Amino acid sequence: MPGNIAHLFTQYRATPERILYRHHTGTAWEDVAVSEVAQAIGRWQAAFRRDGFVRGERIALCARNGVSWVALDLAALGMGLVVVPLYVDDNPDSMAWCVGNAQARLLIVDNSRIAASLIRLTGNEHPLPPMVILKPDEGESGVTAATFLPTAAGEPVAEDLPADTLATICFTSGTAGRPKGVMLSHGNILANTQQCRETGMAHPDDLFLSILPLSHMFERTGGYYLPLAIGARVAYCRGVAQTSFCRRPITGFNQSMQEPERGTARSIDRRWSPCSRRRPTSARC
Repeated sequence: MPGNIAHLFTQYRATPERILYRHHTGTAWEDVAVSEVAQAIGRWQAAFRRDGFVRGERIALCARNGVSWVALDLAALGMGLVVVPLYVDDNPDSMAWCVGNAQARLLIVDNSRIAASLIRLTGNEHPLPPMVILKPDEGESGVTAATFLPTAAGEPVAEDLPADTLATICFTSGTAGRPKGVMLSHGNILANTQQCRETGMAHPDDLFLSILPLSHMFERTGGYYLPLAIGARVAYCRGVAQTSFCRRPITGFNQSMQEPERGTARSIDRRWSPCSRRRPTSARC
């Protein structure tokens, strides 16, 4: 078993045209190939190297599910950095506390709204590291991904790491006080991924639908690392408001799953109850 989770991706570098992901660009659904993900990983790693990041340093990531999340995660893990995922719908005070508690050196957020809510808290109680905004509003004055990332991208790197190397710090929901950071190693996560593989629950010709946030280890393991390990594709849901979890039919879910191959959507059973009669027959929950 490889010592670096990022090796799950590097196994496909010989087939750059292979499709791994599917997402909605705002106007249409598009497939994303290995080559596109590799380029994104390479750009993030070039930026991390430029800014002097070294193995073990932490990067906080507060973003919605998508190819950008995956590329960032693989870029950081490949260099031995530690990813600290945050929930985009969490309150700013909790986000800021988690960032500080994890001693993150960099904070990457989904949009200008999240950035502004965190900046308002900046002070002695909530010191924040430098921040990068993935999807900025027009006229955004902060650092954006477009200005942070170099144009040129080198080959993605996946360093050989001891299995006990820290990979991520995942925070609990904080319902009983401040969130608690759970420290997981590359070996921990790869062992779980391998065990999922051995159950035969998923197949290379599956199309997964990513619904739960990737900041949750259930989704991250079963809906990201597992399909990457076996070569299955993942479609990124456009959001709960655009899926058939709603009381009225919404096209986001059906469009994600309308494929000739077997489809797989894994979630908590009760999430499906409002739409059980509308669920596509290709979805296995």
